[in-house]
Amino acid sequence: MNKELLIQSLGLNKKEAKVYLASLRLGPNAAGKIAKIAGLKRTTTYFVLEQLKEKGIVSIKKTKKVILYSVVSPKIILERIKRQKNNLENALPELEKLYKEQLHKPKIETFEGLEGVRQVYQDMEKYLSTPEGIMYFGSVAHFFEPEYYDLQENWARLSKNKKNKSREILNSSEVNRLEYFKVVWQSKNPNFQVRLMPKGINMFNNDNGIYGNKLAIFSLQKEIFVVVIESEDIAQAYRNFFELAWRQAKPLKPKK
Repeated sequence: MNKELLIQSLGLNKKEAKVYLASLRLGPNAAGKIAKIAGLKRTTTYFVLEQLKEKGIVSIKKTKKVILYSVVSPKIILERIKRQKNNLENALPELEKLYKEQLHKPKIETFEGLEGVRQVYQDMEKYLSTPEGIMYFGSVAHFFEPEYYDLQENWARLSKNKKNKSREILNSSEVNRLEYFKVVWQSKNPNFQVRLMPKGINMFNNDNGIYGNKLAIFSLQKEIFVVVIESEDIAQAYRNFFELAWRQAKPLKPKK
């Protein structure tokens, strides 16, 4: 068994392990001698000995001629580890509680500019083939802008894959912008569905997406950015809202 690696597993770094083993072999001794056995520079050894002293592993004894350094028995280190283990086990229920509370805290990220928008859309694509797919609600007006044409072309490609699933609720006023809706019709993918809000109700001036445990809120007006909230509770709440709106929305049928 490699003694140096064993000592490192007790919480010491490589140099500390070398100095500890050298001092353990020598017994109380001067730093210069310990450095020679450890294979380290004397200045480095002095520094490491001070580190070990702070950890309570090294003690010193001053004589008239020299300072002697000695290390504690391995049994003492083992006893300390056992005490630390017991302390951790006693505190574990409270620590686990804190950990679980942290898991339920929403994670919020903001992505700015066109590249930020593209980055979020690319992340969303990964969820198209999941059982729930992606739920969109909002406006697709931005897809008619030249800087977003590449996203529309990519969406057309993705819509042809029958494994992908998407449901969208859009403003009824946007149905006249056939460029976007042709993408859905031409894909002939039953898993890509679009419904429209009742006439006269234009709820959305932005785009929104629910995917996995995330909600993406796009602001595509003067200030372009996306806020992504990662929270199962929030995502589920918006899924419920989406399902209610989906029942009220009217299916979009291809124009002949």
